[in-house]
Amino acid sequence: MRINRRRFLEVSTGAAALFSAQAGMRGEIKIASQGKRECVLLDLEAQCCLGESFLGYGKILANARVVSTGSFPKSIIGCPTVIVPAAGMIDFAGTQYIKESLRAGSLVLFESGGGFLTSVEFARHQQLLERHLKVVADSPVNLWAGEIKHGSNRRAGQQFSHNAVGNFPAPYIDYNWPIKAKVRDFSRVVPLAEQYGEVIGVMGKLPIALRKRVGKGTLVFLGSPIGPHLHAGDSEAERWLKSVLAG
Repeated sequence: MRINRRRFLEVSTGAAALFSAQAGMRGEIKIASQGKRECVLLDLEAQCCLGESFLGYGKILANARVVSTGSFPKSIIGCPTVIVPAAGMIDFAGTQYIKESLRAGSLVLFESGGGFLTSVEFARHQQLLERHLKVVADSPVNLWAGEIKHGSNRRAGQQFSHNAVGNFPAPYIDYNWPIKAKVRDFSRVVPLAEQYGEVIGVMGKLPIALRKRVGKGTLVFLGSPIGPHLHAGDSEAERWLKSVLAG
């Protein structure tokens, strides 16, 4: 099964816009479920590649403060947790907020939506990640389209056994931090090159998720968005996220 990006975005973006407008009027989300950490949910608006990912986090987080791109009050710098759902191209203001949050000691959960960008857009996304977050990403892989194959990493000639993953109808990411969890992938992943940091999620032998210190804070990078699975009620995705928030 191959997801049509344009059709998906037509449906999900409209829903995300409605959710964003309602959350903006309230200034926060009031939902029954609750993590233990104060949380900012970053609304990237058009810079979010998957509106359903934004909706997924909003569905399960209680008292998360929704902040739109370009309007970051100083009072939220240093909030314990910042969630960036399905990020594509992020403007200067958004990038600065993420960097300042990390410098201040926040845990930033950054989902890459790079798999849903054009090749030109992804090249810019890749540069943004490396320049501002010190994350080195490899080219996206469309798992459901049979694009997994043996290849070499663009850094230091490292070899990844892409073909060891297999072309399964429903691939899963295996997380080993903060708990062990198996979360279904959303069809397109952004794998990681060899770099400093702890690999916390893999698909077969392909590294997909990373945790590393940046400034005084901690960056958790996800090359496979879990927000859509939160929106769909995936219990493993929710269990994993709540463990992150409880840390």
